[in-house]
Amino acid sequence: MSRGSRIGSEMDVLRDDQAVIVLDDATADRLASRIVHRFHAASQKLKGGTINPDGTPGPNPVIANQWGGKGIIKNNPSNNEIAQGIKQEISLFTWESPDKLPHYVTIDVGRIAGGAGGPGKDNSPGGTSYISTVSALGQGSVGGGSWPSGQDTAGNPLYYRASAQVLIGTPGTMEDPFWIDINRGQRFTALASYVAITAQMNGPPVDELTGNVIVPASAIHAFTTPYVSGSLAVYAKMGMAVAPTLAPVLYTQYIDNAAGSPGPLNGSFFRVIPPRANTLLPMLMSVGLLAQKTQLQFFDNAGELIGQTSIFTGPGLNTAPIAIPTDAFGLVISDNLGTTPNGNNFRLIYQLSV
Repeated sequence: MSRGSRIGSEMDVLRDDQAVIVLDDATADRLASRIVHRFHAASQKLKGGTINPDGTPGPNPVIANQWGGKGIIKNNPSNNEIAQGIKQEISLFTWESPDKLPHYVTIDVGRIAGGAGGPGKDNSPGGTSYISTVSALGQGSVGGGSWPSGQDTAGNPLYYRASAQVLIGTPGTMEDPFWIDINRGQRFTALASYVAITAQMNGPPVDELTGNVIVPASAIHAFTTPYVSGSLAVYAKMGMAVAPTLAPVLYTQYIDNAAGSPGPLNGSFFRVIPPRANTLLPMLMSVGLLAQKTQLQFFDNAGELIGQTSIFTGPGLNTAPIAIPTDAFGLVISDNLGTTPNGNNFRLIYQLSV
């Protein structure tokens, strides 16, 4: 073998008398690593990335912010608001595993403290008299919390029904999206090679029987106009770590101004059970009389009644969490209170399998 021929200035690569390249193990490993770097760098450059002098891939400005994002959402924003970056729906981040393999990642979604309102205060007085002030100005509440503005400059009542769509994928499959609440903040861990988080401001509270946007009959403010969407600053972020919270992941459905007892499946009080929901937590309602009876019915995909229960609410009364049957796809709430001046508001809070 001749040592007179050398390939490459940085590697000890020899050519034998038959012009066959001969590599030792260490040199072969270095060469293979360089080849991988070159291919990866070329791929990154096609995506907008850079190549370092040594051939390794540099930062990619296109995907550099895939670990989180923030924005402002509002239902039906004006053209001027859209020009300012306020959107009804916004993509907060999209992340893809660099090696295409699944990893444990922790995802955190919430609203930025104060939203469009102000920071929290620790010395706020309590009582409904203070609610009048704080809901109008969007200031803090007791304990340093935050309360977004309750009305805009024109005196219209504001609402903030924000949710996030979560899409988690693993190699060979793409899981169906599911939805979570934003306002209280959520954090959970998942096994994923792909994560996409989109935030949206949902529609306003509407009367269950008429479909009209509700004018809140508040004893605190004498509103004469219906709800309009407020602007909410939201964020989402993630990291490759296992750091879930002990709090369950939740999603809320709303039933507003429900009066009377419409029949099953007439659409007024019918709700489709959201993806990944496994438990219905104790329900909340705005009009709670002593031993008030509310009917809860579960239906399968063919519309067959598969189970029902009566819920009694009132002073000192509440219902235990209800496990949702595996073949249930919808439920009907029958409010037996009858017609009331302001109707009855329900909150269906689901615990998700996340």
